[in-house]
Amino acid sequence: MPNSSKAAPATAQKTKTTVCKPQNESQAAAWLFHFYPCMNIEARFLLLILLLAAWTLPGCAATADTTPLPQPTGLSRDIPTWTPRPADLTAAPPTPPRPATVTPSPSAAPTATPSPVQVTVQAIGGNLHLRRGPSVDYNSIGVLRAGQTLTATGRDAVSRWLQVPLPAAPGKWGWVSILTSYSRVNGEVEDLPIVTISPALPAFIRNCTKHRMLVLPSEVELLDKYEEPYNEERFPPGEYQVYDLEAGDEQAYQTIILWEGKRVDIQEDGLGEKSKCE
Repeated sequence: MPNSSKAAPATAQKTKTTVCKPQNESQAAAWLFHFYPCMNIEARFLLLILLLAAWTLPGCAATADTTPLPQPTGLSRDIPTWTPRPADLTAAPPTPPRPATVTPSPSAAPTATPSPVQVTVQAIGGNLHLRRGPSVDYNSIGVLRAGQTLTATGRDAVSRWLQVPLPAAPGKWGWVSILTSYSRVNGEVEDLPIVTISPALPAFIRNCTKHRMLVLPSEVELLDKYEEPYNEERFPPGEYQVYDLEAGDEQAYQTIILWEGKRVDIQEDGLGEKSKCE
């Protein structure tokens, strides 16, 4: 009996040697104590050493678990780099400019060039003053003689005076009145352009005597010097005759020529008595 009990483990030992090697030390020890319960401690220990040596040698590698171990998931040591995406890969291709279309406009019908306005003025039955501006308050600078005709170049705002070239001064202009019976106009005055000019400078005659005076041809009476301000009056530029109303003489005793901006004082009466204005 003792011999048969010892032979069984040996047979088992031979049979177990064909088994694939244990995968770890715990499995090798389990096999050892399971298949050799009758071995003593020293034999088991020796056999354990042999099994461990056999486990480390190659063999039955085909039955080993070759499944790779899972790698720890974590941040990679490689620093990622950002590569910019080319703009031209995502941007829409530029739209080619559309050629401008020119719509032909209908040609305008030719317009006739208006003929220049033709307005003429003629002096009839006598001469006419040509003045510096459109009023008798301006100086006389020329004469339009009877029968003479001039072409107007402009008018005043109320169409009472026409601007005309001066016959004796080429390149200069004067103004002639068309309200007098001594003027004749041909053409449409309203078609002429309006011409403006600075106001005339006033001119005055003042009586500084003790007698009342009459100024002709204006027929204006000037009171004596004690009747201010009625001893002074404004007159247009021109030539005037002065009569002493208290001297008893109906003849003019003084002639005055008046210009723009000028003031003339009458300082002597018809009796020869001189006086000054205060």
